[in-house]
Amino acid sequence: MSLLISRLDAESLSKLLRQGRLARSTSFSLRFSPLPGKKTAIAVIVSKKVAKSAVERNKLKRRGRELLRATAPLSPRPHALALIFHESASKKTFKELRGELITVLSSHGIAEVPTAG
Repeated sequence: MSLLISRLDAESLSKLLRQGRLARSTSFSLRFSPLPGKKTAIAVIVSKKVAKSAVERNKLKRRGRELLRATAPLSPRPHALALIFHESASKKTFKELRGELITVLSSHGIAEVPTAG
């Protein structure tokens, strides 16, 4: 289980954006690739096109970091993850965004969602 999380440095983020696999949702795009080591590395990107005010961009970034922190324990091995928000994300609740992220992560084999049963 990957419980350790760090930020992606600029060089790693650039490489991930160029070479990482892409998963899309209505609210965000997720770039990802497996990482050697014990830490999952994350980045959250919100452009001015998505949210004009800095307050709104920062709010989305905080939500994004918390979403990735909350879902990191579902992943059996560390990954580099870049969450890139779309305009529709600002209209969604945290719970809706979390559901979308878990769906995307599990459909691409990044996370293992426990089933009730």
